[in-house]
Amino acid sequence: MKYYFEQFGEILEAVVISNKAIGRSKGYGYVTFREPEAAMRACMDPAPVIDCRRANYNLASLGVQRSRPSTAKH
Repeated sequence: MKYYFEQFGEILEAVVISNKAIGRSKGYGYVTFREPEAAMRACMDPAPVIDCRRANYNLASLGVQRSRPSTAKH
C-alpha cells in the first residue's frame, strides 16, 4: 500500500489494519501524507488498483476548523 501511495507525495505513516487473531489484512488501511495536496492527488483516481485489488478511498481530515465563539459585550 505504501508503495502505491508514494507516487502522490511524502508519506508520514501507512498502516494496514489486520486481524490480530489470524494475522491477515482486514482489507483496509490508513495513509497519512505530509502535505494535504498529496492526499488530494491520491483521490483523483476514481477506481485505484492496489496490490491487484480494486480499492476505494475516503479523505479524512483533522476536523472542521471552527471560529472562536464571539464574546458578548455589554
